[in-house]
Amino acid sequence: MSFHEDIWCEFEKHPKVLQHDDKIFICGEGSMGNEGFVANVDLNNNLIWAFFSTDSNPFNKLELEENLLKVYSTSDLIYLININKPEEMTIKNN
Repeated sequence: MSFHEDIWCEFEKHPKVLQHDDKIFICGEGSMGNEGFVANVDLNNNLIWAFFSTDSNPFNKLELEENLLKVYSTSDLIYLININKPEEMTIKNN
C-alpha cells in the first residue's frame, strides 16, 4: 500500500472449484487480462490463504495430488503449491 494507493482489484471466480475434505480451492482472474488468483477457503468460506499474480494470466484449472495443488494458467504455466505451506510454490511450463 505504501507504493500504490489503489491496491484493490475486482476478480472473477472460475466456475469449477476443487474440494478436498474440509478445504475448498478456487481460482480465476483479476480485472485485467494478465492477472490470476487462487485461494483456499474452509467449508464456511473463510479465507485460509490466497495468491494473486499480476503476470500469470487467468487460472482456469485445479488438480490436487496429495498435498500438491496444481494450478493451471492460460499462459501454459503450472503453479505447484504445497497446500499446507503455500509459500513453497514452484512454476513450470505445461
